[in-house]
Amino acid sequence: MDSNHHTVLLFGDVTDRWVSSIDYVYSQAATKPWLQSFLDSLFSAIRSGTRAMDRAMQDSLRNCSSFQELPAKYRYTGDEFGMAHAMLIYVIRAVDLLKAIDREPQLLDPNRPRPEVIGIPGGLSSAAVVPTSTNLKSLYDACLEAGRVWARLCNLILVRLRAMEECPGTWGWAVLGIPAKELGKTLEQFQNVMGVPSPKRAKVGVNEDRWSTVIGPPSSLELVLNECPTQKNLPKNELDIHALQHTLSISEADIDYIVGNSLLLDTPLPLGYKICGLDEDRHDAAYSGWSHLLRASVSQTLSRPLNIVQAPPTPESRYGIAVIGMAGKGPGSDDLEGFWNVILKGVDLHQEVPPDRFDVKEYYCPKHPPAGPGKCTMTCRHGCFMNNPGHFDSKFFHISPKEAMLMDPAHRLFLMNAYEALEMAGYSDGQTRWTDPTKIATFFGQCNDEWHVVGHRKLGDKFTYPSCLHELNGKGHRYGRSRGRQRIIHSHSFTSLSRSGVLSDSGNCKTYRDDADGYCRADFSGAVVLKRLDDVITSITTSDAAAQERLFHKVLRKACVTPEDISYVEINGTGTQVGDKAEMGAVSSVFSKRRDGELLPVGAIKANLGHSGAAAGMSSLLKSIFMFQKGTIPPQAGMPHTLNPNFPPLTQRGWSKIVRWNWNAPCLVGRLGLYILELIFLSRLLIDS
Repeated sequence: MDSNHHTVLLFGDVTDRWVSSIDYVYSQAATKPWLQSFLDSLFSAIRSGTRAMDRAMQDSLRNCSSFQELPAKYRYTGDEFGMAHAMLIYVIRAVDLLKAIDREPQLLDPNRPRPEVIGIPGGLSSAAVVPTSTNLKSLYDACLEAGRVWARLCNLILVRLRAMEECPGTWGWAVLGIPAKELGKTLEQFQNVMGVPSPKRAKVGVNEDRWSTVIGPPSSLELVLNECPTQKNLPKNELDIHALQHTLSISEADIDYIVGNSLLLDTPLPLGYKICGLDEDRHDAAYSGWSHLLRASVSQTLSRPLNIVQAPPTPESRYGIAVIGMAGKGPGSDDLEGFWNVILKGVDLHQEVPPDRFDVKEYYCPKHPPAGPGKCTMTCRHGCFMNNPGHFDSKFFHISPKEAMLMDPAHRLFLMNAYEALEMAGYSDGQTRWTDPTKIATFFGQCNDEWHVVGHRKLGDKFTYPSCLHELNGKGHRYGRSRGRQRIIHSHSFTSLSRSGVLSDSGNCKTYRDDADGYCRADFSGAVVLKRLDDVITSITTSDAAAQERLFHKVLRKACVTPEDISYVEINGTGTQVGDKAEMGAVSSVFSKRRDGELLPVGAIKANLGHSGAAAGMSSLLKSIFMFQKGTIPPQAGMPHTLNPNFPPLTQRGWSKIVRWNWNAPCLVGRLGLYILELIFLSRLLIDS
């Protein structure tokens, strides 16, 4: 490592997600024997220690042979006391630290500058292993012992929690709009008046300039947050906290129990070593050995409030994506309001190929002739087509009428969509603009180029292809325009797709239906303006259920959400027997486990507008955006109808009941998307049939 670089190791609190992280840890251990050995040894050590612990602590690891099995046990059922969550957070941090030292062993070289270590109370036990280690082997041993310490700390919390109050509910709330000192004072005064026993009192756990957390038993929190005059009207948010944090009263005997009596505790520390975040109120803090350091970290984790002076900025790669402008044109709609009305009414817009595209009679025949030389044919005669696809104001875009006539119609549509989307986003290219135009990237998708056939006939062999795709320049772009289009202007794709057997001969896409016989081609052009676009995630392009499952999990991991966080799924839904079966299999496998009573809405726009090729994803995205904007889930076109019999056995995957509404009206979107028209899958049997 460059000597000019300074390394900082940050160990956070216990609020990180662990579901996808632990899966990743074990996938890496498959190629690193030493890492697999560490995971096995740590699990064995902790499970052995739990035999003398509280029954609930023992139950948290019961029927598991490794940490890898804990996610399957708690991913959907919930971790009542948060013990499994806390243990897995420690495992993930220990593994990350070991891998870092395996890559850069010089970080622990006693003859080189030591890395700075920052620990937020929940991560202090992990941070405390760094100063006692000089190489990977000593760090390995220290992480094993620190894991035992962490397990005993969790057990003490659990015992105190159950002795204090054993009832469901959160043990923490975030409160805004009141200084931490004033909050603590009013909490104390109110609980004095109400006679709340000292051990059960709610206290300030974490405080920041704009918010604080109030930690305590659920009954005490309900009392102070709903009845205290200075608290009940403040904005607040429930936290995923299952026990006392930063506010627990502990004795020296409690600390003795947690730290234990390992021989490693006598390990000396570098002179004057200090962990940022530990004993910040003591400028003269010094630790005689690892035992002293662990005792200080345990005390701070359990009993001292956390004061966040200034939160570190969120890494840019974790920024979310905001849609700040959008535009589109499709079958039956000249703008997005018309687009939404088509979906809302459940309209099927398929029609016979209009004469302004090509003469369908020239190519249509009920059955394809044998392969060989001869005229191209097609057995389908339908599609979903936009009105007035050639309307274009060339002067507005400073393009001559002659040049406009020779431009690809999709190019003209793109210019109009891009302008409308940027206009909605509030973008201005004037002298007072806030956005640097060089920081805007464009992502353009299309799956065919039918205009070159027409253009070649008009221009001979001298023509070029204009490029509408600009590479994303590292991380410098603050905005992105993403756009997809499909415009049917020639018979070539129709005839080739028809002969391949993927097009429907009877009309539109029959999504979810038992008579699905292929998809219906469609026009569509749409654009969205995205802010803080940082990465492009691979899209689903195959009808392989296993591949789609893997991709679902990958997308969820990148988004830092779990399957149960998803409240609506817009399916590709081409209306093909193989494709619909694969998609329903992947969706039911990944998203089937739901919280009690929750419904999973699914839908597909192709039953309205058909398959618009490269613009299909854009039309689905725009539909979903409108659902959020309007607070409404539209009906599924083509339903009710008998479901596809090739769907996977949903009852075996926990989707015990299919609920269908038989009215053609929209439904309001609930807080978690608990309603849908036509298709809703329940995780439990709601109604006996």
